[in-house]
Amino acid sequence: MTTHFTTDMHLEVPTPEYIEDTSSDEGDDDDAPVTSRGVDYDVDPLVDLVQQYPQDGVRFLQIVMMLGSVSAIVVAIPTGVFLFLNWALCAPCSRPFHVWLLVHSILQLVQAPVRLEFFGRLKRLQRQNAAPRNIQRCVAEITDSQAWKLSKTASMLNYVWLVLGVSWILNFEARQPYPGAYDCCAAALAVALARVVISISIYRWSFASVPTDALTEVRERKPRARGASQMLIDSLEQFEFDPEEEDDDGWEEGCAVCLCDFETGCTLRRLPCGHRFHGQCIDKWLRMNKKCPLCNHAVDVQAKPLGCDFCTHKVKTM
Repeated sequence: MTTHFTTDMHLEVPTPEYIEDTSSDEGDDDDAPVTSRGVDYDVDPLVDLVQQYPQDGVRFLQIVMMLGSVSAIVVAIPTGVFLFLNWALCAPCSRPFHVWLLVHSILQLVQAPVRLEFFGRLKRLQRQNAAPRNIQRCVAEITDSQAWKLSKTASMLNYVWLVLGVSWILNFEARQPYPGAYDCCAAALAVALARVVISISIYRWSFASVPTDALTEVRERKPRARGASQMLIDSLEQFEFDPEEEDDDGWEEGCAVCLCDFETGCTLRRLPCGHRFHGQCIDKWLRMNKKCPLCNHAVDVQAKPLGCDFCTHKVKTM
C-alpha cells in the first residue's frame, strides 16, 4: 500500500475523480458523492479518500488531524518559551538555529486551527451517525476553504524549511558558543520525523481491511474530465427533431449516447461543435464530462464557424 506524506500531515492519496452534485436533478441519494456547494473546483484527494472508504477514511483523518494538531502545539509552545528566554544567547551561533525554530513553530501553529476544526466536525458527524453523503460534503467544504489551502501552503513551506534544518544540523561542526539552539533544533526535527513514521503506520493500520487489488485500481485510475454546470447545460441549444427539415450534410441520425435513432418530435440538444444527442442522454453525460462524446470538444468553448477540428461537417446555426 503506497502513499506519500509531507511532515505536516497533508497527504497525497490516489488521484480523485470529479465529484458531482446531483441532488438537484436526481433526488437525495445518501450514497451519491457530492461537492460542497454544487460547483466545479479542484477536488482535494481527501474527498476521494472518504468517498472510496468512508469508515476507514474518517477514522484515519480523525487520528491524523488530532496528531498533527497536538504535535504542533507540543513543539511550538516549548520552542517559543526557549526562544523568549534565550534569543540573545542564540544570536552569536554560527548557524541561525533560533530563526529556524521561530519559523518552524509559526508554520506549525498556522496549520493547527484548521486541523482541529477538521477533527471536530468529523467527530460530530460520527456521533450523529451521519450518512456518507454528509461526510463527503463536510470534507469537501473544509478542503475547499481558504483556511485549508493556507494550511497546505504552510505544509509545503515547512517541508522545505525542514530540509534546510536537516542540512544545517548535518553540516554543523562547532556547537559553541550556545549549544541549546542546536539541541532544540535537533529535537524539533526528530519530532517531525517521528510524526511521519507514526502517520504512515496509522495509514496502513486504518486501511488494513481494504483489498490490495482495490487499492491498486484506485491508485492507477485516471481522473475523469470535469462535468459542466447545470447553467451551462441549460444554455445549450435545444430543439425538436423533424426528419422533414433534415438535409444531407452528414448529421447524426441517432444518439451516440444511447445508440437509439432519433424519432419525430423527440427533444434534441446541439453542442457547440454541432453534434446533437437526445436531451436527457447528453445532459446526464455533460454533468460528468463537459466534452462531446464524439469529438471531445468542450461545451464551454465555442466551435469555429466551419465546425470543430475533429469533424467534417459544419456547425449548423439556427
